[in-house]
Amino acid sequence: MSILIKRKKIKLTIAVVCLVFLVCGVTILGVYYFNSTTHIIKQYEKNWGIDLPEQLKLDFRSSKTHIDGNVEYLVFTSKYDLSEELFLKMDSDIKKEDFESWFINAINGLGSSSGELNIPAEHRPDLSREYNYLVLQGMNRIRYSYFYLLFYPETMTVIICSEISQYQHQTKIGP
Repeated sequence: MSILIKRKKIKLTIAVVCLVFLVCGVTILGVYYFNSTTHIIKQYEKNWGIDLPEQLKLDFRSSKTHIDGNVEYLVFTSKYDLSEELFLKMDSDIKKEDFESWFINAINGLGSSSGELNIPAEHRPDLSREYNYLVLQGMNRIRYSYFYLLFYPETMTVIICSEISQYQHQTKIGP
């Protein structure tokens, strides 16, 4: 009788250990997915009503949360050109100078160390080079949301900066 009880305890212990490993494995896969490039891209597409190219490769990611909002900065390499329709979503009255000012202000929110942005030099935007740009504005409950995208066609580099702030830009973006 005691052998049967020991076998049941062993089977129960094995079952519990397997269940723990299964739960841990599913949790790890879930965390991996929500931090994956695919999930990040799908969230931006859903939130902003845009279509980004397939197979973007994430090269760099930085984010910072402030008391009045947050900033996320991502650099991708694309295998495909960005569609012209993507850039038509923006109000055509937005000047490049305004875009650059807003964009630099947003990435400055990532903070600095030794007076330098916390972005490695190879992932910083070079606004002196030719690029296409997109800026969108939305309202996220009580905060303003901004989406900035730079695309360097010669290197197929896509830089996205997403900013959420309680303050609206002085110049309204879009209609």
